Amino acid sequence: MLVLAADHVIQNEAAFTKTVMDVIPLAESGTLVTFGIVAHECNTGYGNVKKGESQGIGFTVDAFVEKPSVDVSKEYLKSGDYFWNSGMFLLKASRYLKELKKHRPDIYEACQFSIKDSSKDNDFLVVNEAVVAVCPNESIDYAVIQKLLMLLLFPWMRVGVT
Repeated sequence: MLVLAADHVIQNEAAFTKTVMDVIPLAESGTLVTFGIVAHECNTGYGNVKKGESQGIGFTVDAFVEKPSVDVSKEYLKSGDYFWNSGMFLLKASRYLKELKKHRPDIYEACQFSIKDSSKDNDFLVVNEAVVAVCPNESIDYAVIQKLLMLLLFPWMRVGVT
């Protein structure tokens, strides 16, 4: 399952596609992959991912860090140890559901119920809006990803973010 942010402009689609294809075997093995954007300026508008130990073409994730102050952002940029959190992930859907059930069973149950109470419209699955409306509203980052230790970070080239 490739989770992509709706507000990113990927300037080199071929390179991004190659990176995704290169890490599919990791995701298929159960590893959760996140993509960090190489910071090219101080920016207090983005959360950050701190890189850990090298793992071939990527790094383990040491920490997710909320949007920093200007001074902290300058330190992050100077250190080279932080990437902007892209909010883009590659993972097996089954692994995500397992972690969602463990960390946010309320969201998991709402999702399960919405599927059970769904209908089909041609090739589309239409979930019950009333069920979805009561599902807690929390991003994949907070609900699951930031609670996990078995993550690999793959630094990504400069990506235009709108």
